[in-house]
Amino acid sequence: MSFKSLLVHVDQSDGIEDHLAAAFSFAVKHDAHVAGLGVFDEFQFTHSFAVSMPGDEAQVFKKRRLERYEEIRHSFEKIAAANHWKGRSDWVVVNDDPIKTLDNYSRYHDLVILRKPSEEFLNMTSLLDSLVLKSVRPLLLLPRDRRAGSVGKNVLIAWNGGREAARAITDALPILRLANTVTTVSVNAQKDKELPNFDMTLFLEHHGVKVGTSKAISVEKRDVTVGYAVLDQAARLAADLIVMGAYGHSRSREYLLGGVTNHLLKYSTLPVLMAH
Repeated sequence: MSFKSLLVHVDQSDGIEDHLAAAFSFAVKHDAHVAGLGVFDEFQFTHSFAVSMPGDEAQVFKKRRLERYEEIRHSFEKIAAANHWKGRSDWVVVNDDPIKTLDNYSRYHDLVILRKPSEEFLNMTSLLDSLVLKSVRPLLLLPRDRRAGSVGKNVLIAWNGGREAARAITDALPILRLANTVTTVSVNAQKDKELPNFDMTLFLEHHGVKVGTSKAISVEKRDVTVGYAVLDQAARLAADLIVMGAYGHSRSREYLLGGVTNHLLKYSTLPVLMAH
């Protein structure tokens, strides 16, 4: 497995050019095609309220969004050219429901790259929460201040033995095979009595992660949350990527994230690769 097609979600917030630069840097490293996707609808959620604009106002809103995306497209093409990747990238803007659009487009790509939303854009926060649990592809969430640089040289895997975590590891294998260091971290874990001689380092080595680059550690942190403990270990290890399973469930058609997933989405200052 390898990443050969990346879907990069493009919002209209300040600093989006840094996000695009980081995405292209990742694409070059993995020799992958880049599809930039801008998506909006007639509802814009900002500053804790939603406004639906009928008639002429909606047309003005649409025009402004399209003009801004045209500006971003020029930046996208400039960054592609700087990376000698112009022939391996394309761009599309869609006026439709963002969750449905991203979910549909993601099925034709190997990985979805998103930017962590700012607090004032509540529509992006809702979009991210839904995609984490609905997407059929893994998501790579980049911090807002992320510029082009390493993603995946020093990787922390948050491991709890669950199905979601196992899938996230499998989805992240293209990154893990190129990593200098891979550390599997279990927080407050109990030894598996049925498989006492197995740990995740064996699986990783069987799947091409270089022998000697991976290790497993167990952390006892009863006085703090698991999410806090994971981020604390990431800081101690100087990790540049966290790989984890996304947990949650649906209630009345709304997707609710689990505690650890929600904590990392809110507080991680590192890139996070998630799969559900």
